[in-house]
Parts: sequence; C-alpha cells; structure tokens
Amino acid sequence: MSISKVQKVWNNADLAKMRNVSWLNISYFGFDAVSQFMGNDYYNDLAQSIHKLLLNRSNINEKDLTGLAIACGDMTGEITLFKSVVATFNEIDGIDISNNSLEKAKSNVLPYKISFKPILMDCNKIQLEENRYDLIVGHHAIHHIENLENLFLK
Repeated sequence: MSISKVQKVWNNADLAKMRNVSWLNISYFGFDAVSQFMGNDYYNDLAQSIHKLLLNRSNINEKDLTGLAIACGDMTGEITLFKSVVATFNEIDGIDISNNSLEKAKSNVLPYKISFKPILMDCNKIQLEENRYDLIVGHHAIHHIENLENLFLK
C-alpha cells in the first residue's frame, strides 16, 4: 500500500469514533487492569505513576522533560500521559502520518503550555536520536510499527 493512500485514510478518519471502540475505553482495561499492573506504585493516576517510575530510574530533572508521541493522532489521549503533578514536560515531539491530525494535535496541546513539534512522517521510518527523550508514548497506535522490536535499540 502506498504512503499517499495511508495518509488519505488517516486524514479523513474520525478519530473520536475510533476511540469509542478502543479497549482502553472499557473500564476494566482502562482502570482495573492498569492498577493491577502497577500494584503499590499505582497512585490513582496513570501518568503520575509512570512519571514516578521514570524519575526513580534516572537522574533527570523532573521540571524539564522531553517527550515523544509516536503515531500521535490529535494528541487527545497522549497529552494525558505527559501531564501530572509529579513531572513537567516542556517539550513534546509528535509523529504522525496525517496532516489533519497534527493540526488538531497542535490545538489540543496548546492549553497545556507545552512546546509541541509536529513531525509528518511514516512511523515505520523513525530513527530515534539517542538520549533525546525522557518518555516515549505509543498510545493506541504503537501496533502500527512494523519493526517495533528494533525501534528503541541504540
């Protein structure tokens, strides 16, 4: 399938309707299963839990973090994983194949006062810069990466 056909599909997709069939919208998976995975580290908020785990495992400044959202869509779900009272993300790069989604993402991130850099790209062509990101999120879309097992190797 050509990239232009894929871009056309995603430029015309109704992301809100797609979210309605997401497994994370099912309360068991969206809350119960996550709290079971996190155990005692679950702090009633997935983002805070992730950020606490992140800060406990590295020597980073919790007020100056950089994130990446892979296949970010309009950033509706992704932005929730970058905001918490525990850590502050000042910069997020968002990669997506859809111009329309990236334009919506810029608007959706704006109220959070986080610098957002939209990157129009096929997620299968990503080559990550070493040590650039403190947190990489693939919310609802990481399954689109064909070579996922090698994406994060450096």
